[in-house]
Amino acid sequence: MGQDATGELLAVEVDRTAGNVLLRLGRFGAVNQVVRLDMPPGLGSALDALGADESALSDRYRDDR
Repeated sequence: MGQDATGELLAVEVDRTAGNVLLRLGRFGAVNQVVRLDMPPGLGSALDALGADESALSDRYRDDR
């Protein structure tokens, strides 16, 4: 996809049950890439301070590879 396709951080979502953080990257509001990160200790509280969206993760964006 390249740098142009993932130029913006569109959303950060936290799934505390699975212990994952999803970063939705894209451009002009269109999601082009989803990056899943394992949540290390302390990250949840740091994201809370930033106001991250903790709503249930949509199956549409799950990448279970």
